[in-house]
Amino acid sequence: MKKTEISARPYLLRAIHDWVSDNNQTPLILVNSNVDNAILPQEYTSDGQIILNISWSATQNLLFDNEKITFSARFSGNSRHVVIPINAIQGIYSRESEEGIMFENESNMSVVKNKVDTKDNIPQKGRPDLKLIK
Repeated sequence: MKKTEISARPYLLRAIHDWVSDNNQTPLILVNSNVDNAILPQEYTSDGQIILNISWSATQNLLFDNEKITFSARFSGNSRHVVIPINAIQGIYSRESEEGIMFENESNMSVVKNKVDTKDNIPQKGRPDLKLIK
């Protein structure tokens, strides 16, 4: 039986969230609001997308796991529970610097991954090729 591979996406999301937060900036996520199992404030979506502030101060009970992000937040003064499947997240970035990462869909990620030929990246054995630079 083949072991199921875990996507890198949830790990990258947590890392970028931590990095943005540690720099006292605001982490925002771009979400595809048409994904099944997403619980979002649909009245705030536009063209099938929504941008959400997932800073610690804007959310309550923020939880990242390998399948989803969940939290509660206020929208127009009303507390709402939000559930976002990881595959619905199209990107995460800083509001202030606009630095972050955008994701392609999972099928495109696997196509890119399959194009890498690791045999060409393995150093050849033998004497090192070092040069003295003055």
